[in-house]
Order: sequence, then C-alpha cells, then structure tokens
Amino acid sequence: MSDINFVACSVNQIPCPIEYQTLVSLADLVAQAISAIEPAEIAVAYAFGATSVVTWWGLGFVIAAASKVIGKA
Repeated sequence: MSDINFVACSVNQIPCPIEYQTLVSLADLVAQAISAIEPAEIAVAYAFGATSVVTWWGLGFVIAAASKVIGKA
C-alpha cells in the first residue's frame, strides 16, 4: 500500500511559493497534530461536553416533570 502524501506550505502565504512547497505524509501530519494537543485542551473539551449533557438532561427532566404536573391538574 502506498503512502498518502499531501502538498504542504512551510510559510503562511497564499498562494504558496513553489520553493516552500513540500510533500508530507499523512502519518507525519497526524503525528504533528496529535503532538500539538495539550492536556488542558482535553480537559476543557471534556468539561464542555459533560456540562452540555447534564444541562440538556436537566432541561428534559424539568420539562417532563412540568408536563406530568400539568397533566394531573
């Protein structure tokens, strides 16, 4: 199986000059992306997700309880 390669630019310029274009393998791009993730970013993402789940669960619970009370009245 052949490696998947991408053309990458080593400078932040559009369009990228020919002399700054390089071929980068998918494995190198993934390794570079993974190494840039910090534990604090993972904690923030987890906290945001958990807070979102608990918030929507609570809202659903309140709506269900209110409709049950209204149905009994």
